[in-house]
Amino acid sequence: MESGRRRLNNHYSTAATGTEAIILTRILPRFQTIQERNFCALKYTNESHNPALLRTYYSDINGENKDEAHKIMVRDAILETCVHKDGNWNDKALYDFGDDWQRILLRMPELCDQEVGYGESENKEEDQEDLEAPPPDDREALESWLWSRNVAIRFYVRDREAMEKDLIKVFYLDTHGEAIWSHKFNAKSILQFNGAWYSMSLAEINGCFSGSRENGCELFL
Repeated sequence: MESGRRRLNNHYSTAATGTEAIILTRILPRFQTIQERNFCALKYTNESHNPALLRTYYSDINGENKDEAHKIMVRDAILETCVHKDGNWNDKALYDFGDDWQRILLRMPELCDQEVGYGESENKEEDQEDLEAPPPDDREALESWLWSRNVAIRFYVRDREAMEKDLIKVFYLDTHGEAIWSHKFNAKSILQFNGAWYSMSLAEINGCFSGSRENGCELFL
């Protein structure tokens, strides 16, 4: 017997064509997995947790299948507590987004939500009103200001470039799902990055491990 999910997908695929079908495909993601629900629920525990790692590219690289190498890398990252066990998002049927990694927010729109406790909202707004943006030429201060006000979540991505060059990309998203900062590093250096993350500021990480403070720079750990 055909499953309910398959019938639903078939209904939308046959009821719409062309541009309409493309739109429906993007705004009607499949039901969330248990892993996805568990990860999104972590924000309500008020405890820090390790980020997720999203793989969005699944084709062979120069004729070589990278599935096993990626699985080994993620397994080690979970064992070393660099990636959360419910944040291993590696499924071609669900996450084959190519370079459009932000499609993950169609599956998990609550990913960038920020939980605010009772009485915190008003105080937070007052605190933010007291903070003035530093001058744009003070890049380090501006970066710190953006971080303190806007970042809702950080997570790892392996898109086509990352898979081809054996990198991990780190994106820092605001509450609207927009990346306000990013950088990348060699996948073998995830443990070193994790250590730097818990002992240094974002500005210090960029300053110490890259030749550039530019958004999207590569870190050499």
